[in-house]
Amino acid sequence: MFTLIAFSGLISGSLKALGSALLISIGISVPMLILGKLGVFADFNNEQVVFSLLFFFGSSLVLPILTRKRGGLKTLIATLLGSVLVLLPLLTYSLISLPTSFSQTSDLPILAFLSGHNTYLNEIGLLSSFGVLLGATLVSLRPGFRTGRPEMDVALPSVAVSLAGIVSFVEFWGEPSALVYLLPVIGFLSFVSVVKRELGLVPASLALVISLYMAYQTLNSINIHNLTLTSPSPSPLPLAYLYLVGVNSPIFFDPYALERKALKNLNQGNYSVARNYLNILKSYGISETEVFLDVLSTKNCNAILWMQDNFRIDYSKCGKLLRYSVDCMISKNVLPASADKILEVLASTDQEYAEKLAGFILSKGTRDIRAQKAKQIMAKLYGNHQPQQTFQQLQQPQQLKAPPLDQWKPELWLGREIYGYRVTRVLGSGGTSYVLEGVRGNERYAIKVPKLSGAQKEATRASFTTFVDLSNESSKLQELSENNDAIVRIFGTFIDVNTIKSIERGETSYYLTSPPAIVMEIMEGGTLNDLIKKTEVIMSKYWPEAVKLIFLRMAYALDFIHNPKLQGTTGYVHLDVKPQNVFFKTPPGNLGEEILENLKYGRTVVKLGDLGSAKRIGERFFEYTPDYCPIDQVEAAITRKGAQPSMDVYAFGATLYKALTGVTYNPPEVIKLMDEAVNKMLSGSIGYQDAINRAKNIYTSYYGKNLGDVPEKFRPIILATTHPNPFQRPKMSEVIEMLKRV
Repeated sequence: MFTLIAFSGLISGSLKALGSALLISIGISVPMLILGKLGVFADFNNEQVVFSLLFFFGSSLVLPILTRKRGGLKTLIATLLGSVLVLLPLLTYSLISLPTSFSQTSDLPILAFLSGHNTYLNEIGLLSSFGVLLGATLVSLRPGFRTGRPEMDVALPSVAVSLAGIVSFVEFWGEPSALVYLLPVIGFLSFVSVVKRELGLVPASLALVISLYMAYQTLNSINIHNLTLTSPSPSPLPLAYLYLVGVNSPIFFDPYALERKALKNLNQGNYSVARNYLNILKSYGISETEVFLDVLSTKNCNAILWMQDNFRIDYSKCGKLLRYSVDCMISKNVLPASADKILEVLASTDQEYAEKLAGFILSKGTRDIRAQKAKQIMAKLYGNHQPQQTFQQLQQPQQLKAPPLDQWKPELWLGREIYGYRVTRVLGSGGTSYVLEGVRGNERYAIKVPKLSGAQKEATRASFTTFVDLSNESSKLQELSENNDAIVRIFGTFIDVNTIKSIERGETSYYLTSPPAIVMEIMEGGTLNDLIKKTEVIMSKYWPEAVKLIFLRMAYALDFIHNPKLQGTTGYVHLDVKPQNVFFKTPPGNLGEEILENLKYGRTVVKLGDLGSAKRIGERFFEYTPDYCPIDQVEAAITRKGAQPSMDVYAFGATLYKALTGVTYNPPEVIKLMDEAVNKMLSGSIGYQDAINRAKNIYTSYYGKNLGDVPEKFRPIILATTHPNPFQRPKMSEVIEMLKRV
């Protein structure tokens, strides 16, 4: 009855059934133990008691403690009951010799655990005893290596359990010599069923059983050396029966439950365990591609990139989810070997992300099949009928006449097609870039191209560096612009490192046909700087109210850039806040009253633009505009310290001052010293810190003394945002509240 009840609890697989079986078994066995003690209580041997107590007490604690760590309170209780069930009877029988009592009660079920004369089975008996504990733990935990495959989890275990029953019959009612043949068969079948389930998923507690048995053997050897054992030994057969049931219990597992375990391990970075689950899932017909689709949905970049590098994925089944793969490549700056296959799929399903991935591949400067595929896809997307060109042919400069860089004029691009955009006019030419108008379909876009000069190699290199950095960050910056309507949209970046190197060598035909470029939302209303130049605007009584509305939009944009609150996105610093980067979607008007009305009623929209200089918070940078940036920004750029939001806060205040007064906020002496410090650093001079210190001293004495022309209600904002100490400047969220009170 004891064996059958425990067996029923184990084969059920539920904690409730297991607990019931154990409790009933204990209720049956304890009275028998009491009777045994009363029969020969005086036959104790002290040395045997010590060894037995140490071993069984220690063994009964190890497995429950390990189980508590993995399985929770319910599993701990179940395992403790199992310990009492198995170890207490064995402990009692090892302490007490009961030959007379057992001979008188030979029909009791508890006698199945005893074999008074078959001492050659002692070792298997003890190992099987711990197998019961292991089986109880495995069943209550329902470990993932039970895959539910019919041949390995139903047929084979059933055969093994049946053979165990045959062994019991042979032991007690048949020929004991048959054990020599039957036990190896059972052992082999058990081993095969465990190995076939993937060794990587078999709990380490299997090895623990062997370790515990070796410890017991050591203690027992010492005991035997000093004293001859007269106590009966446990028979292994019913316990071996339970052991096989515990390990091979035919419990079916939902394959999708295994898939959830695989996803959990992927998200936690346990890739070796996840690989085992993925291998098992293949036997159910669940491919790596199906799991990859679920991983894409989690947007876990590390897991996405790991699967791309370690499995053959059918990317054609990924649909729009494949965008997350591209975003991960760019955000992690990793180019997997399968990028060309992803690009090929995107070219036919998602042109926007095909352009983005192709640009990223080319920016890495690789010279393999991935770069070749990127160029072919680019040509195909942009209607350039040269898809059959080889990679080497694509690398050869086109036979076009182009002037040297120091004679370059942006009008050379007029009428040409750049990355599928037909250039129709030149919108502007700044200190570091040209801005062109590009047309695609019925839409118009702004195309920003870095201004290059053969005579100014340092400026050229800095401009290239800025564009390459933007390429690496384009996915995140594009996401920022898509999620805030106060930021000018970025649609794509096109930067090929190899092309840049060719241009540096003087092959300017590349600059004509494939210049590094950023495609942005076109803003046709001009900039804040255009309005500031108009005296009739800034002198209007309506202008301060218009300024409030303009700068509230700027403040919201900067607050979002600093704290985007988007999954997987950290904060950025704009690093180039100035009137030239505050854009109007449509012309705002020519008079203060007209501008205010257009802003109030949404007839024009203000947006913060030019994220080309943006850097992650804490990232090194070299961008500065001396008219608007703080001294600490220049110092951080020189000393290679990280970008901080307080730099944008200062530039916001300096831009606000310029909008209200028409005058540059930073004193000319400070601007001159900041430029001097940068020039000394570039020339290798060590005197740049002296220039920085002098600039700080001048600014400290100047701070707060130039606000006479600023309307009273704006003065606290300018004083707070332009504080000499960056740690004293408010956050943009606080600036927003200050502006609302104006």
